[in-house]
Amino acid sequence: MKGNLIRAYSATNLGDDLFIKILCDRYPRQKFYIIADKKHSKPFETISNLKVINPVSFIDKIILKLGFNFTSYNILSKKIAKKNDSVVHIGGSIFMQNSNWSNRVKEYDKLIKSSNNFFVLGSNFGPYQDHLYFEKYNNLFKNINDICFRDNHSYSKFQSLDNVRKAPDIVFALDSDKIIDYKLNNYFVISVINLENRKELKEYQKLYEQAIIDISKQLIDRGKKVVLMSFCEREGDEVAIKRIKKQYSHEKLKAYFYKGNMPEALSVIKSSEGVVATRFHSMILALLFDKPFFPFIYSNKTLNVIEDLEYDNYYLNISQTQNIDINKIVDQLTNGIFYNLSEIKDEANKQFLKLDEFYLNNI
Repeated sequence: MKGNLIRAYSATNLGDDLFIKILCDRYPRQKFYIIADKKHSKPFETISNLKVINPVSFIDKIILKLGFNFTSYNILSKKIAKKNDSVVHIGGSIFMQNSNWSNRVKEYDKLIKSSNNFFVLGSNFGPYQDHLYFEKYNNLFKNINDICFRDNHSYSKFQSLDNVRKAPDIVFALDSDKIIDYKLNNYFVISVINLENRKELKEYQKLYEQAIIDISKQLIDRGKKVVLMSFCEREGDEVAIKRIKKQYSHEKLKAYFYKGNMPEALSVIKSSEGVVATRFHSMILALLFDKPFFPFIYSNKTLNVIEDLEYDNYYLNISQTQNIDINKIVDQLTNGIFYNLSEIKDEANKQFLKLDEFYLNNI
């Protein structure tokens, strides 16, 4: 047994950090490596079978400014992949098309070819605009051991490939029994994102943040507290929360900023009475912890999972915020509508089906 490289979005983002923790906890006899900036290493400090390798980030910045496409991250990835048993690419929105997608495809192809075995877990595919983008990845996927998507929409695009499967989101497989209670009580969580940096949603920023204020006011008027929760500082969640609190200040309006303490962040949601779920994994965690929730949708990845779950309660796309019904949201949160997820939790463990087989044969 050598080891395994984890390829993931390591930016102190609660959802992605949970992916990594669940993976490492599932295979305590395996040794894992992850490449992550030192400032984003805190979430992994307590994971005993995970070693964090820091890329030379200041050199990467110089290289990119000079117009080169290679980085120390890519060089390290290929080097580690060659020496170890497998690469596990784990994450949600890891196949979104961007302006630099052709170079990313080339680097991804090199990494697959450098790997002894390659697995993709927990992802969705897209959004994308060009059919060529789809074709490139369709060809790449043929060369990996296994890929397990988390929604039917993504799976349907590649179901002709024998190595492609589908199972619910990995976070549904989280063992939630050991999560402690949070220090606060009698409160609701509102997951907040920053629309400033999202080109397709930027125009709705003021409407969205006003809606968060209006929901908070109604909950507080009903004698509840509200916790505005940031999942990822890097993506601006904290900036948006500070803007909201500047507009509406109340002693019962609190803020929680995730800084890498996963048990504490999970306890914030588990101890709440319900969740306004903008972040994708705030919705998944609300479901996991049997909390009433309102999906405030910023991405089709959320809508696709809602459709898979046959969710028939009130939800809204951020682009439709002008039509929002605050009373309906607050009633939905306070009336306590729950879901039986026992089957989904079992199904979520199938994300690891092929990896279980691989590690069993490589202990």
